[in-house]
Amino acid sequence: MKRLVFVLYLSILIFAVSCSQPEEIVLEKSIENGLWNKFTPLVWDSVVIPDQGPYQLVLEIEKDSRFVSEQLIFQLISESHSGEMRNQVFELPIANFEVGEHQGPNLQFLRKDLESAGNFAANGVYHIEFISLMPYLETPGVNKIRLIFRK
Repeated sequence: MKRLVFVLYLSILIFAVSCSQPEEIVLEKSIENGLWNKFTPLVWDSVVIPDQGPYQLVLEIEKDSRFVSEQLIFQLISESHSGEMRNQVFELPIANFEVGEHQGPNLQFLRKDLESAGNFAANGVYHIEFISLMPYLETPGVNKIRLIFRK
């Protein structure tokens, strides 16, 4: 009898864990040679938001010592499976970013909540584009861009 109760408890626990939804969804793109090209958008197709939000959007940047700009300027476009489209331009002073750990002598993470991006509340499939609006053809020192949907 004890064995049956244990097996039943274990089965329920495994089922509950396997059905739980992720607390955050991480989208990441590496940028070739650390040169962020103005005319090469970072694109994520078929991003699945599995359950109702709201999800807060967080931006993380991995940069190296070649990145010397005082602000980050970009456009964020998202389109849901139902056709709802958001198109926003951000001009974020680097001084307002939270500084993460150094990843070696030249690498550093910067993190910023994108409150003005609004909450992603609907579940479904999204198409997301992240586009440089920096004044240079290529912005050196940007190695990775992460968009994190945090519940």
